[in-house]
Amino acid sequence: MEQNMKKQSTFRNGKRIGQAVFFMILVLSMALFRNAAKAEINLLKVSETIVYAGDQVTISEYFSDKEVTDIVYETDSAHTNEESAVLDEKKGIVKTNAAGTYTVQVSYQSENQRKTELFSVVIREPEEITATYGSLLELQAFSVYSQEDYPYLFSKDSAALADGALLIQGFQECLVSVQAGGRKIDVAKIQILMPEFEAGNQLVRATDTEAYTPALKNYQPLNEGDNNIQWRTEEESIASVTEKGILAAKEGSTKVTAFITAKNSDTAEVSATLTVTNPKVEQEVYAIAKGLTKTITITGTCEYSTYEYDTEDTGCAYFIEKNELYANYKGTTELTLTVDGRQLVIKAVVTNPKYSHAKFTMYKGLKKNLSLSGINKTYSKITYKSSNTKIVKISETGKAHALKTGVAKIKAKADGKTVTVWIEISTKKAYRAAKKEIAISKTKTRYSQAKRMRKGYYDCSSIVSRVYRKYGVYFGRRSGWSPTAAAIGQWCTRHHKVIARKGVSSHKLVPGDLIFYSYKRNGRYRNISHIEMYVGNGKSVSASSRMNRVVHYGYSSSSVVLIARPTK
Repeated sequence: MEQNMKKQSTFRNGKRIGQAVFFMILVLSMALFRNAAKAEINLLKVSETIVYAGDQVTISEYFSDKEVTDIVYETDSAHTNEESAVLDEKKGIVKTNAAGTYTVQVSYQSENQRKTELFSVVIREPEEITATYGSLLELQAFSVYSQEDYPYLFSKDSAALADGALLIQGFQECLVSVQAGGRKIDVAKIQILMPEFEAGNQLVRATDTEAYTPALKNYQPLNEGDNNIQWRTEEESIASVTEKGILAAKEGSTKVTAFITAKNSDTAEVSATLTVTNPKVEQEVYAIAKGLTKTITITGTCEYSTYEYDTEDTGCAYFIEKNELYANYKGTTELTLTVDGRQLVIKAVVTNPKYSHAKFTMYKGLKKNLSLSGINKTYSKITYKSSNTKIVKISETGKAHALKTGVAKIKAKADGKTVTVWIEISTKKAYRAAKKEIAISKTKTRYSQAKRMRKGYYDCSSIVSRVYRKYGVYFGRRSGWSPTAAAIGQWCTRHHKVIARKGVSSHKLVPGDLIFYSYKRNGRYRNISHIEMYVGNGKSVSASSRMNRVVHYGYSSSSVVLIARPTK
């Protein structure tokens, strides 16, 4: 029992000690809280204010309810533009006069300590604004001097308050001020731009267009339907004023004037020269080749004419500049170009002129039509020109007439695109020999020197000799074993058939020409080891030992030592 009583006594003593500690902590916490609360309360409710030059600030108006004594005001030179304001140190008043920041040290006695706070006055100059008639402005001063607390004053009635904003209702420059504490503070200078024509001092309108009202800039009607503009023209026979606007009557020039009366009765006069035009397209249909541009010729315009067009590349043709038409892909479309208010409609026909081959062959005396594909039979315009009319003539309709052995270039110009075709003209015998060799290359053949005179077997020289014999051209032997390539070359030299002694461009060759090659020294004439026949269109025919047959392939000018024209 004694032991239990000791335990209870110890418990009661511990409880009393705990309560005492808790109470002490609570008292200390409350004291600290009161001191902290006191420390957080400053004399100044804000550290900065904004005013406009000419206004003054009484610093005490920004004090809190804190009780202090011995208040002293001093200029803080380190953070002050001293030219912007003057401090009345006794009254704590900052008198402003120019833009800048003026900072004041406010020191005071609070309870048992001396404290200092900084107060800055940010000073603004009047806001300079360029405005236009009918615009609504939000002044920076509205955030400093509320419209509810400060009267706003205007040097001219060309500006006024409306719906919480500044409305420009006249044309004269205006100074905006506020009345603050018996002081007139300038807060904004409004420069008002005078109305003028958007197109400048030169207006253009086409005849046979609807009456229109020239657009003005720096001007916006205050209300829909405002009728405060009076229009006048000097020459009514050229352009007259109607209820719907100015109507262009006939070609010529006249002065147009807009007399504008503002809401505050200010007036403005805007004049320009109106030129009346009569724009027309030179033709209604334009055929143009794909990928090219075409200038649309328009008459009856002037240097100030305006052009409106759709530049979207969604059709087979579209405008890329005021009168430049681009052909996108083959097809036909109608396009509208608006010139000086008049709509001009043209039909664009996009073609794709081409010829199936870059070259073709003929023989002297032969006539052949040069027919282009991809054209429009109704609208395409084609012209032809020969580079050498002594070799080939070309008619206006594209019929080529071979006059002389040689090569000529024909240029066919269709819808702005030039198609170049080379015509290779040989003698009738050489032409047929070339065609025959091409035909042989399409049959089943074998290369063989031993069997070179048998049907279906050839070597490089026997095919040349055997084919030319069919058309009465012999290289020293009318029958029997065909001569070698070197022998044929030597025969051509002796009989003045040589046209070159080295490789030349295929543009200088005609069907039936013989090409002699040398790949190594072999003791034969000019070391000739191979012969081929040029058959036209940049190709030759040869009996090839490597390919073991007669082949029709591309002409090569490499390793050539002689070129002959047997029917020359």
